[in-house]
Amino acid sequence: MILAGECEKQCISGLFLFLLPNHPRGTKGDNGVPKDLGSAKKVKGEKEEEFMEVEVITEKEDIEQLWMADRISLYTLAPDEKQHPNAVRKQSDHDRNGRTNVLVAWIGTNT
Repeated sequence: MILAGECEKQCISGLFLFLLPNHPRGTKGDNGVPKDLGSAKKVKGEKEEEFMEVEVITEKEDIEQLWMADRISLYTLAPDEKQHPNAVRKQSDHDRNGRTNVLVAWIGTNT
């Protein structure tokens, strides 16, 4: 006899197993170099105070131009880059795959 609580637990665990391979924050594919997010420079003031200098766009035309360029870039597909993994990357992927398999086995045994 299956109780209602056990059924909910089994259904939720089954849902996790179904969605786990498709999860966008999985353990693979995060080996890339992060994009440039801008920079800030430390400058000293007249009285030896330290400030952070950041370039910020304030002209409306510049903002509109950047907005249009970003909108256009959303419509263009990036070319597929063929990756040639080195030994370190292969080992890292192997380790991540092992951790993923342990996690799936753990979730499967706790249903």
